[in-house]
Amino acid sequence: MIVDDEPDFRELLAEIVNRQGFFALVAASGPEALSLLEDNPQDVRLAILDYAMPRMDGLSLAQELQRRRPGIQIALLSGYADSSGEPPKASADFVWLTKPLQFDRLEELLNSL
Repeated sequence: MIVDDEPDFRELLAEIVNRQGFFALVAASGPEALSLLEDNPQDVRLAILDYAMPRMDGLSLAQELQRRRPGIQIALLSGYADSSGEPPKASADFVWLTKPLQFDRLEELLNSL
């Protein structure tokens, strides 16, 4: 599952995921992603979420996805990092990917599924 409020970036991620042999469910917002999860509960193994989104931020969405689907892997995308290079509110529960995205890191994550 890919959730990002930027349409072009969201579609680029979906293309990469699909090229790796997976089917990407795509959502523009947290509420849309939760609806997709309800419709496809067994199909979602990984959620790639934009950290900064309107209505429901990526961290809140990640927590709700994990509550509804224990064991789901979460990758949060952030264009914001502090001086150490770590995204805000870093947690061991999630994989953090930074924007601009390093596509080889995304491919490694997909290969680990």
